[in-house]
Amino acid sequence: MHNIKVTDSGYWLLTQGSNLHLVNRNLPYGNATLFGFENLKGMLIGEWAGQPLWLIEEQQDDQRDYFSLRDLLFLSEEKFYLLSRGVEINHFLKTHRFCGKCGHSNRQTEDEIAMQCTHCGYRTYPVIHPSIIVAVRRDTQIYSPTIDAIISPAVECTPRLPVLLT
Repeated sequence: MHNIKVTDSGYWLLTQGSNLHLVNRNLPYGNATLFGFENLKGMLIGEWAGQPLWLIEEQQDDQRDYFSLRDLLFLSEEKFYLLSRGVEINHFLKTHRFCGKCGHSNRQTEDEIAMQCTHCGYRTYPVIHPSIIVAVRRDTQIYSPTIDAIISPAVECTPRLPVLLT
């Protein structure tokens, strides 16, 4: 992340945990000075309605109103993913301030989303959590569990996994 400039404008994504700051159920839009964002840390993470979408580094003492990301489930998959990605990036940056190898401080790299140790050079990247969806079928019927049922298949990721699933 870098310091936001007074000339930066677009949509602004502010997070606290998995909550987002919304104004009338929308992301704030306008110039950085309009919201007092100049000199805060931020980064471009994509486009929202054809305009730049800026992710602002999480502010612990922020008194703005925040709403659950789940309140925005009505958005298109692409937009919801972009907001979720912003939440994930802020969480990653906040929880990886120190090196997991030697304990010294980390700094964000300039060429990618990663944290690098200022002492030993060890790089840490956001974790990717793969998942699979399994359909339990018998002939032409598919098992549809009730709200109280939980299906949680445990599989080991091996080269044979695609074969086992077909």
